[in-house]
Parts: sequence; C-alpha cells; structure tokens
Amino acid sequence: MIGYAEQDLETLVGSAGAGDSLARRELSERLGGICQKASSWQWVIHGETAAYRECVVRWLVDAGRYVGARRFALCGRGDVLCENAKGKLRVRPRGCGARFCPRCSRRAGRRGLSRVAAHLSTREHGNLFHVVLTQRVVPDETLDGARLRFEAAWKRFYTKLRRAGMTAALATYHLTPSARIGWHYHCHLLMEFDGLGEDDATEGLAAAWHWACGETDASRVAPFFCRMITGAGGPLSGLANDTQMEFFEESRNPVEVCLQYIVRDILQGVESWVGRINGRDRALEFVATLTHCKTHRLYGEWRKPVPKDGTEKADEDADAEDETAFDPKLGRLVNSAWKEIGMVDAMVRWIRSGEKSWLSYLTRLLGHRSQKGALTSRLFRLVSALAA
Repeated sequence: MIGYAEQDLETLVGSAGAGDSLARRELSERLGGICQKASSWQWVIHGETAAYRECVVRWLVDAGRYVGARRFALCGRGDVLCENAKGKLRVRPRGCGARFCPRCSRRAGRRGLSRVAAHLSTREHGNLFHVVLTQRVVPDETLDGARLRFEAAWKRFYTKLRRAGMTAALATYHLTPSARIGWHYHCHLLMEFDGLGEDDATEGLAAAWHWACGETDASRVAPFFCRMITGAGGPLSGLANDTQMEFFEESRNPVEVCLQYIVRDILQGVESWVGRINGRDRALEFVATLTHCKTHRLYGEWRKPVPKDGTEKADEDADAEDETAFDPKLGRLVNSAWKEIGMVDAMVRWIRSGEKSWLSYLTRLLGHRSQKGALTSRLFRLVSALAA
C-alpha cells in the first residue's frame, strides 16, 4: 500500500478493538485519509467516490467495525494482474466484500452473471426480455420504506409473471436518490419466457405491474419499460467465455454483445448511485439499508446450477489465491493457468519511476477489451497519463 503500512493499521485495529480511544481516533483519521488519497488503481476501480468512501469508513469505525473499515479503505490495493498461456489478462481482486462498496458491489453480481451464462450457453432458450419496474417516488420516504413498498408490489406481480410463462429471471434492485428528496427504488429484470411475444409482454405486464402497485390514477402511473432482447434460439456459447465484471472481453455475436451490456448494466453496482447522494445522513441511510438487503436474486430455472458445467467453478477459481483451478472438461482441479505478474499499484509506481516496460501490461489489459464504460475510460486515462 501507499502512505501507511498495513502492519501499522492492523496494530491500530487491534488497539481500537481493545478499547483504546486514541487508537480508534487515529485509525479513523488514517483510513479517512486513505479514502481521500486513493491510489491510481483505486481511482480506476472506484471512480469519483472518495467523499462517499471516507464517510462510510468513518461510520464503520464509529460503529466499532474496525476490520471492515480497514478492508473498505484498502479495497483494491493489492489487486494482482494475472496472465494465462494464451496471453489473456485478468485482475485478481483484493476487495472488501461490502455490498455498499463501489467496486465490490459491482463484483457481487458475478454469481448471477455466471449462473445465467451457464444456462444460456448450454441449452436452447426462450424469448429474452429486459424489463424495468419502477414505482412512484414518495417525498421524504425512507429508503427502507421505499424498499418495503416495492417488495409488497413484487410479490403480487410475481404470480402474474409465472402465469404469463416466465421460466427464469435475474432481478437486480437499484437504489438511487431522487431529486425530490426521496428514493427511486426500482428493479431491472432479465427474464426468459416460454412463448410470450413482445406486444403482449409490453401491454400485459405493464398492466399487471400497475395493478400490483395499486395504481389506478393514470397521472400517477410510474413508467414501465419492456424490450425483447432476442427471440427463442440456440445456445449462446460466447457468454461463458468471459464472465468478469471488470474489463470483460466482448463477444463477436451481436445477440451476445447485447446481452453482455444489458446484464453488466443491470449488475452495475453502487458507483453511479452514490454520486447522486447529497449529505452524510443520506449516505449512511443508503449504507445501512444495503447491509441487510439483497440487491440480486435469481428466479425459476436460473436458480439451479447447470449440471456438469464448470462456468461458475472456473470463475471462483480464477479469483482464488491458490494455484489450482477447476477444468470443466476434465471435471477436476488442475494447476492454475493464471500466473501472477504483479500488483497493479506496484506496476503503476514502477512505470512512474521510469520502468516503462511494465506499461505494456496495462496497455494490453485495455487494448484487448473493446467495451465502452466508465471503468474502461478511467483505465484509458491512466494508461495515457503513464505513457506521456
């Protein structure tokens, strides 16, 4: 890490946990400073969220969650760049695992992505839809209040979905602050239907959702979005080739590209949301809600793992610290194909000190990823600055 030795922080964590008030105060100041002075790589993966992260880390210290506070502040410092025999690169994360972390909340969708990719890449699929469920924003309503109101409507709506032929779904809840001093709590759905057409889905599901919300006044009905991504078809094998949430590689199949972008947008994490939060109280309300509610859920067939498919296991092993990985063809653990190159923050420091040979790795990480997004844009800016 940069600036403060991790050993010093661990000592402060231990002393604060033993009741040392001075250590607790110093820990809060040091971790807050780390959030304000993020490393270059932390900036790439967390974005412009320094003020939010400092607020959260101080709240964690005040709550006595000293280990969690340290992990949250250091999230991303220690990420390792890895390479396989084919020259493909990926980042092995050293995260904090918090649902309210800009980076780890994005990676929390990895399980859902892997499960959906495993299903769609190994069997024929039905009609696939992207649906967004919204509800009216109630001024001064708490985030938990908006969540409970939505959950009540969802239970009523779900029965309608099953009757309409829904066989599987990935649901992700987005918690964004509203300019009207309320919360825009809404849900993105990737759904598979058996036989439901786009016109019937748009009209029938919209009416069912408005009924579930108890909305009878046309002027108060929340917008309803529904779009068919693709009709029924065969396996989409490219989806399982790269199920990373960060710096993924685009498929060449137009349908798969469309699905890649929709799913990753659905599983975007909290980064864009926290940028709209004004004030410490609202930020802490947001964090408190995320500590006890799930933002991703699988329904129907997608809840079940795909028998004999190694997509999910391979993803878990690729991020693991050990030297083994699951080979889906062999059905057993083998020596890992991913070899460590070095910690990303260390590579950035080496490049800045004049060892430009390391720049090729970051350029390759950027270069063989063709997607457009905030994360890739920030990596491009870092690479450009280091190359100057």
